[in-house]
Formats: sequence, structure tokens, C-alpha cells
Amino acid sequence: MRQILAPLLLFASAAYAADGAAPLKHDMLTIEQLEDAEYVKSWLMQKNRKIDQKSIDYLNKTAKEKERIGYWDAAAKTYGESALLYPSPEAILNRANAWYKMLKRIRERDKELEQNKFDDMSRLLKYYRSAAAADSVLNTLSDPQKAEVQTNIECLEKYTTTKQFQPNCEVLTAYGITK
Repeated sequence: MRQILAPLLLFASAAYAADGAAPLKHDMLTIEQLEDAEYVKSWLMQKNRKIDQKSIDYLNKTAKEKERIGYWDAAAKTYGESALLYPSPEAILNRANAWYKMLKRIRERDKELEQNKFDDMSRLLKYYRSAAAADSVLNTLSDPQKAEVQTNIECLEKYTTTKQFQPNCEVLTAYGITK
């Protein structure tokens, strides 16, 4: 999978540059910062941020296309790049949803669902918390999206605390955790 992803990213970078996108001289987050809900919230509250909207639009368009064809690793990566440029609640939520679908596919292929499920769910919980924090500043998620984020946070908090399956937890079931 990584062997396929590396050339894709190189191609995407070349296409991105050829498309006339500005060089990355804008305020960007790191993955660690994106996973820190309080940092995301404070970053969004700061004024005068240089936002590269053209690049964000390009990345979101590319991610949606990858998501449409079920190419979850490319969709997660591209949504993640968009969220690093500007951590909107939608970008973070899309990153989280594509990310767990990608991980599910990897775990199924490698037959290692049990090995990393707690780490995966703990990290996924961070993304949903960051999406909620971003929405507390921007208030751009729809009511169903807000409910989805809140439900996933509650479910994943219970799961990561008790390490017991939560029966009505769609994200656990979609990932492949059933007991």
C-alpha cells in the first residue's frame, strides 16, 4: 500500500504545483496539533491567519474523488492535508471517517484487527474531539454532523476507557470491532 501511495503523493504534489497552487508559506498545523482539540480551538480563534483557500479547495476536491471510488488511504491523507492547512470541522470529520475506513481495510488485509484496535480508536477519538472543538469556534457542522461527532466521541470514550464493545457504536462496527 505504501509503495502505491508514495508515487501517488509525488504525482499529486507535481499536479498541485502545476495547477498553480501557492507554495506552502501559510500557517499550517502538524498532525500532533491537529489531534489536540484545545490547540485546534485556539488556532482557529487567532485572527489574521494566512489561509490558502485555493489549495484547500483542490485538496478537498481530490479527497472527495478518492472517497467516491473507495480509495480510503488517499482520501484520508488528502483530507488530512486539507485539515492541516485549515482545521475546519468538516475537514477533520472527513479525515476521521476516511481514516477509520482505511485502517479497517488494512487490518482486514493483514489480519491484525485485534493488534492495534485500541491505539486506532484512541487516535480516532482525538480527531472527533478536534472536530467538535473546531465546530465550537466556527459552528459550521450541520445538526446531523454534530450529532455524529458527539455520538462517536461518547462511544469511543467508553470503548477506550473500558475496552469493552459498545453495541450501538457505528464507528466501532464499521471499523470491524464487534465484541
